[in-house]
Amino acid sequence: MLHLIQEKIKTGESIKLNLDCGYSHTDDFINIDKFANSVPDWVMDIEQMPWTIPNDTVDEMVMAHVLEHIGQEAAVYMSVWQQLYRVCRDGVLVHIVVHTLGTTTLLPIQPMCALSHR
Repeated sequence: MLHLIQEKIKTGESIKLNLDCGYSHTDDFINIDKFANSVPDWVMDIEQMPWTIPNDTVDEMVMAHVLEHIGQEAAVYMSVWQQLYRVCRDGVLVHIVVHTLGTTTLLPIQPMCALSHR
C-alpha cells in the first residue's frame, strides 16, 4: 500500500497517518493497523522494522492508545520511535492519546526546543 503515500507525494497532498488505528478510522488519514479484520487502508505491523514509509514524508500522525500496547522489549519500543523520527517531516503534528490512571488523557506535546532533522 506504499502507493497511497507515493501518490500523495506526486500530487503534493499532505501525508497523514493513523497508526495502529484498530476500528477507529480517521477521515483524510491513511489508517494503518496490523490486523486486516479492522479493515485499515494499509495492513502493517509497526513493530516490524524497517517501515516501508519513505523518509521525511509524514505531515501529521495520530497514535491513539498505541504506546501502551507496543514494545514489549525496550529495543522494539525504541525502534518504533526511531522509525517515527525517520518518516516525519520537520514540523510534523503528532497526536498522542494514552490511558493514565484508568482514564483517557490527551497529552499536548510541546517540545522544549525546536525539533529538526537537520
